[in-house]
Amino acid sequence: MDTLSNRRKIDQINDMWRDDCRIHLNRLAEETDRHQSLHAKYSDLITVEKRELRRMMTVVEKFRFELTRFYRDGTSDPEVLVAARERGWIIPPEGKPHIKTDLRYWVDTNTEMVELQMELADQNDVVDLIKEILTAIKGRGYNIGQAIKMTIHNQGGN
Repeated sequence: MDTLSNRRKIDQINDMWRDDCRIHLNRLAEETDRHQSLHAKYSDLITVEKRELRRMMTVVEKFRFELTRFYRDGTSDPEVLVAARERGWIIPPEGKPHIKTDLRYWVDTNTEMVELQMELADQNDVVDLIKEILTAIKGRGYNIGQAIKMTIHNQGGN
């Protein structure tokens, strides 16, 4: 996991966007140029965060497989049982679920799995936030164009 928590990452991205989203009406020509650099900045950022999201999804799936095997096959191996208890895993009565349909319950309620799923959801929130910012940047050109038209109109032009 990165050194920044996803909540902190979201705060930092929001702070960056709060500064970047302003359109300075007295510098519309500069704002037109800045439009492309903002798009590039947030496109680079979403690439990095999507890569992290995919990495995290892989970790979750590998762990889900490990848990499924553990709960499906039971805990007959004492070393595996000790390792599972050290990790804080709850061991089902008789070592494995009685009914196959309970297997998903045991996997999904494992504390490590819940934590991984929460981290994954937070990373997804980061990606969604950047997607929303990129959508706003797409509309920025229209807003700048309207501001230019308004300025021309206010100065007595057509």
